[in-house]
Amino acid sequence: MMTANAHANADAFLSYAGMASRPELDEELFGFGPCDRLYRSNDGWLVLTVTTDAEWERFCATSGRLDLLTDGRFADATARAKHAGELADVLEAMFSTRSAAEWEAVLAGAGVACVRADEWTVGEFAANSEQMRVNGFVPETHHARFGAMRRWGPVVQVDGGAATYGPGVLGGANTDALLTEVGYSASEIAALRSARAVASEATDEYIG
Repeated sequence: MMTANAHANADAFLSYAGMASRPELDEELFGFGPCDRLYRSNDGWLVLTVTTDAEWERFCATSGRLDLLTDGRFADATARAKHAGELADVLEAMFSTRSAAEWEAVLAGAGVACVRADEWTVGEFAANSEQMRVNGFVPETHHARFGAMRRWGPVVQVDGGAATYGPGVLGGANTDALLTEVGYSASEIAALRSARAVASEATDEYIG
């Protein structure tokens, strides 16, 4: 859990003198500003992330909007932040003219961080994306009831993390081992089970 939170909140995981305040999402929860947010295309959603002036220049050239480079309101990062609402309106109108796939092909193909954002749900992406498998994010394991299956794995690795990830356990799966560890004999465990003082889920009972 610490690893997952460190990854998801990396910009605020550490505190130090002079640290910039954490950016806040806009009211519509589209993003952190006109150059780092979701936009609606003519058939779905895409996400744009342009953080430097060099990236902004490449974005304008690739998207065919060289006019934005000569617009004083958007000349640099400070100006773009000051006129964020106006820039967002301009980009919203621009992105609405083509499909998300077209914009991704044009911009991402030129090294601009802009990709379709609604192709899959999180679950579909985890289940179907080859990239998830290649990176080890959905390792295969064996479940006592369901057999071979994939589960969520580590998005980032840190020292001391698990080398492998097992399946979820059934209720009472470790009962016998725990009772043995604290001193119960096999016959005593059998008596507890017979008296229904302890129990374990059966592996052949499917829970839908």
